[in-house]
Amino acid sequence: MTLTITAVRASRPGELSRIGLDVAEAVGALAAHTSSHRAAVHGLRATWHGPASDAATGVAESMAERMAVVHAALTRLQAALHTGSAALTAERTAIVHAVDRLDGQGWSVAPDGSVSVQPGSALARFAAASPVDAIRVRVLATNHTARLTELLAWFDESDRRLDRNLRDAVSDVPTDRLRTASGDPPDSAEHGPAVPIDGDPVEVRDWWNALTPAERIRVVAEQPDQIGGLDGVPVSARSDANVRVMNRDVDRVERRAAVTGGTVDQLRANAERFGLTPAAVTRYDNALRVRAALAANAAKTGGVPGFLYVYEPEAFGGEGRVAVAIGNPDEADNTTVVVPGAGNGVNTGWLTGDDAVNVYEETFAADPSRKLSVVAWMGYDAPDSLLDPQIAQPAQARHGGNLLANDVNALDVTNSADSHVTVVGHSYGSTTVADACAGYDMRADDVVLIGSPGTDLARTADDFGLPPGGQVFVGAASTDPVTYVGGDTRGTGVGVALGADPAQADFGATRIKAEVAGLSTPWDDHSGYLALGGESLYGIAEIASGHADLLDDRGLIAGERHTVGIPGMPDLDFDPELFRPATGGHAH
Repeated sequence: MTLTITAVRASRPGELSRIGLDVAEAVGALAAHTSSHRAAVHGLRATWHGPASDAATGVAESMAERMAVVHAALTRLQAALHTGSAALTAERTAIVHAVDRLDGQGWSVAPDGSVSVQPGSALARFAAASPVDAIRVRVLATNHTARLTELLAWFDESDRRLDRNLRDAVSDVPTDRLRTASGDPPDSAEHGPAVPIDGDPVEVRDWWNALTPAERIRVVAEQPDQIGGLDGVPVSARSDANVRVMNRDVDRVERRAAVTGGTVDQLRANAERFGLTPAAVTRYDNALRVRAALAANAAKTGGVPGFLYVYEPEAFGGEGRVAVAIGNPDEADNTTVVVPGAGNGVNTGWLTGDDAVNVYEETFAADPSRKLSVVAWMGYDAPDSLLDPQIAQPAQARHGGNLLANDVNALDVTNSADSHVTVVGHSYGSTTVADACAGYDMRADDVVLIGSPGTDLARTADDFGLPPGGQVFVGAASTDPVTYVGGDTRGTGVGVALGADPAQADFGATRIKAEVAGLSTPWDDHSGYLALGGESLYGIAEIASGHADLLDDRGLIAGERHTVGIPGMPDLDFDPELFRPATGGHAH
């Protein structure tokens, strides 16, 4: 079967590294067991003599030889998994980044890697400008296609090499003990229910509902790595599975440090010396951050249950991909997803911050009669900072939008309460939210964009594809410089930064008040939209609680930005909010 871009994107070679860590643990345990077994055989020979002794020691020695063979095979297996995972991860990253970069530049990439111009893009208009420009674009497309074809070939070869190495690693392991007394392979029931890892969320949900309570408990306990990331499984079960994996990531490092007599800091500095890999340390550090976030959320909300919805600690080069929920989304009447912007990641500690907690507290206060869940979604590779060159490129927003749409739409499959879903995106996260709606059909009822640098694929509010009654809301402080970099892309197709400014009147969104009271810097204003007492959070709580109809009554609707034409002078952008005094102390 021909390898495709889609297949590469869906692959998770980083999981091979985690499996390699488990194999390494098995190698250590088997080595200790083999040593004990040989000592027991030696003692048996010294104290027991005769035909029966000879027979017993013969069986014991044969078993010791088998154990030695298996130990050697597991050692080879771990090495193959570690090397293969590193190669496939690097090649997958190169392919995904190349495709996302081309997509952001106006190219269309087919599943087989062939590259062409996106119809209607700025690149298409450039090619249509002259025959020479058209030739240049065709040459570029050919070069890009050749490069992607080469990258796909490398990935395919690494995959085949890993397959060969894995088979070779275990080729001399005796398999007769893997059969029952009848000579048949063990019944699949011995290993619990088969998990439909390739099923769509609806199929997975139906599979889960057909399991008995005992089977559900067993499959979570025995196959947590598969259940934790399986769309269609209830959030509570996914969380149980992910917490098991998280705790294992912590225990693996701390046990190894205790057994070797070293400290965790020493292990961090030289993991290989202690028999672990750098990936194990990455997983450990991010597991501690996620564990701290769960504990912090519970403490700040007075014990509201937390759920670990997504847990991929090695994603994005170790920055991690995680989603933590305050309250169960499957039981919620109102679900709000909070998406942060640049400079945030699991490894930066955003999950332990106050953004999601503040949204939960204020939204719950707005309507305590309805069950609420707020999901802190650190599920994409955000630009590293406002100085990161990628901050002005849409590639990471589009890739993140795809991931966000998948995670939010999966909640729709398992929710039993017909939840009202609001997705809040801040800064670059607002671009990601816009792309999730406009490019990947995210199913949300309302969307709130705060501190937005532009909406990329969404040129107007209509492009979000919200259901009847759904609205796009915008919070843009007049003193927030980031909200002024969005440009109109509808004329020439070439805009500033990340697309249209959603606070402009012709975008079609509803602007809510979001000025920041008191003395502050412009960058503080950009990061203050979810601060307690502010206009922005107060308005977001009305929207997220399902009461957006009260915004006007509460005086929370802001004037929209618009262009003012002055004869003989360039058009000027006018923001009426710049002349309105900010207010504070807002709370339900």
